Amino acid sequence: MQDKKNRDIVDSQGNVIKSIKDNKTKQFLKDNVWNILSTGLATTITLVEMINLVISKNFSVSCSNFYGIDGKYFDGTEMFENKLIFIFCALALFAYPFIFSYINKKMNSKLYVIFTFIITVYIMFFQNLSYTINLIEIIPWAWLRRFIDNYATIVDIVIAYFIIIRNFFWKNKKYSVCGKIILAIALILYVLNVAIGISIKINYEIADKKEYEVIEQNRAIVSNYDGKFVVMSCEIQDETIILKKGTYSLEDMTGVSITYHKYEKVICE
Repeated sequence: MQDKKNRDIVDSQGNVIKSIKDNKTKQFLKDNVWNILSTGLATTITLVEMINLVISKNFSVSCSNFYGIDGKYFDGTEMFENKLIFIFCALALFAYPFIFSYINKKMNSKLYVIFTFIITVYIMFFQNLSYTINLIEIIPWAWLRRFIDNYATIVDIVIAYFIIIRNFFWKNKKYSVCGKIILAIALILYVLNVAIGISIKINYEIADKKEYEVIEQNRAIVSNYDGKFVVMSCEIQDETIILKKGTYSLEDMTGVSITYHKYEKVICE
């Protein structure tokens, strides 16, 4: 029988078998799934292109102001792509411990659980390392840098234990208050680390650049344009490179010796 008021299909005892409203929603999604996906994809591509345009323009203006060079020589597309890839990888890596935990439940193998726990710790360690490097570089105190290194490793192990080991071996056991506090602290520290690392990467400015390629006669490569190097005169004093603002030229890419180095300090004046 059918209850028209609630628009539900019920059995003889009044139990709901199927909701007509829910069924219509599912049918609509099923019939229009490709239209929804194509519209969403087109919207996403348009949005990404707009963001790319804004970031590229801001990058060229920033480079022009910093180096004293016409902004047409700088293309921010590569920087945008690097940021986009970084964010995508960060979000994907953030989800994989939970994916491993789900797979463990399906596999129901202790050996596989231990294996995924070890893999998770290693991946989280290198993931955290990539974020903490961005953070550590701006910290002047050695003791604080060592502390961040140590806490990141401990946080990785704690999260991997709760998500992988505990969820498999003691999934029916309730969390103690102490366990909840430890897990909450670990997750908060992990999320903060990831958020700060991503924020530093996204807010990267050309003034933060420390790696430069230098060719003969102390000329630093700052960009590529129309198949040629855009180079600036510079001075190198120990771990400091001093760029001569506003002085630049275009050089052929072939037949030159290039030295790559990461400097502690970059000055453009």
